[in-house]
Amino acid sequence: MLIHRASLRRRAGARADAALPQLSPVCRDYSLRWGNGRGNKVQLPTPRPRADGKGFLGVHHAHDGIELPMSDVSNAISNQLRVLKAVTFREAKARIGLNFLGVWTEFGRLSVAIAVFSVMRYITSKGIHRGMEIVPFIATGVLMFWIFRRTLMLVSTTTLSAERYSFFPQVTILDLAISRGIVNIVLYVILSFVAFAVFMIAGVSQPIYRPAYVAMLLIVSGFYGLFAGIIFNALCTRIRLVRPVLQVALRILLMTSGVFFVIPEIPYLFHGFALWNPLLHLNDLMRQEYFGKYKAEMADFGYAMEWLFWLVFFALVSERAMRPRVERA
Repeated sequence: MLIHRASLRRRAGARADAALPQLSPVCRDYSLRWGNGRGNKVQLPTPRPRADGKGFLGVHHAHDGIELPMSDVSNAISNQLRVLKAVTFREAKARIGLNFLGVWTEFGRLSVAIAVFSVMRYITSKGIHRGMEIVPFIATGVLMFWIFRRTLMLVSTTTLSAERYSFFPQVTILDLAISRGIVNIVLYVILSFVAFAVFMIAGVSQPIYRPAYVAMLLIVSGFYGLFAGIIFNALCTRIRLVRPVLQVALRILLMTSGVFFVIPEIPYLFHGFALWNPLLHLNDLMRQEYFGKYKAEMADFGYAMEWLFWLVFFALVSERAMRPRVERA
C-alpha cells in the first residue's frame, strides 16, 4: 500500500504541485490552522506586548487575550482563495473532459428532457400557455430544477471522490464540495443561455425580458443544490439509506416544484402545502422575469432567500460535524 501511494505521488509530479501551491498558513476549521502546506505544523509567532499595554500581538486564543495580526488574517484568506481556485480548476477540467465531452453530454440530457416534456405539455394543452410559449415555458422550469438537482447529486458524493486529493492536506471536503458546486452552477448557467438563444433563433421564443434576473434565479437554485448537497453528503456518510431516499424525494420535487405549471393552477385547497416549496417560488419568478407578461403575484423571493440562509447554516454545521469521521477514515 505504501509503495502504491508513493508511486501515485511521483506520478502526480510537478503538475499537482503547480495546481495546488504550497500554502502557509491555511484557514481551516473556521479558525486559523498554521501549516506549511504539507500538513506539518510550524511554530506560532511569539506574542509581543501591545504599545498601549493592553494585551499582546500574536495569535488569538479565546482564553489568553492575544490578537491575530491583520497581515496573518489576510494571508490566511488569500491562501484559502488560492486553494479554492486550484481545486475549482481541477474539477472543471475533470467535468468538461476531453474535447468538451462533458459539456455535450449535459447539453444532450437537457435537450432530451426539454423536448420530451414540451411534447407532453403540448399534447395536453395548446401551444401557448397563459401567454407563454410552451417550449420556453417548459425549458425555464426544467433548467431551474436541473441546476438544483445536478448540483445536489454531484456535491452529495464529494466524500466518495475525495481520495484523489489525499496527497494535498490543505484541501478539505468543504473546499472540494464548494468547487464542484461552482463548476456545475457556472456550466448550467452557460448552457441555459445557450438554450435560450437557440429558442430565439428558431423562433419559438421571444427575447428574454430581464436576463440578469433570470441568471440570478438560476444561480440561487444552484446554491440550493450546493448547500443541500453538503448536508446530504454528511448524512450519507453516516446513514447509507439516505441516498435511495434522496432519489425518491427528487422525483417528488420534480412534480411539485412548478416545472410543468405555475402557482395559480394549483387548486386552492393545496396552496398552503405547495407554497412551502421554495423551488416553486423560484420557478414562478423565473417565468415572470423571462416572459414579462406573466406576473408571479403569489411567489415570494424573500421566502426563497430565507431557505437559502438556513441551508447555508445547516450545511456548515453538518460539514463540521462530519469532518472528524472523514479524517479518521
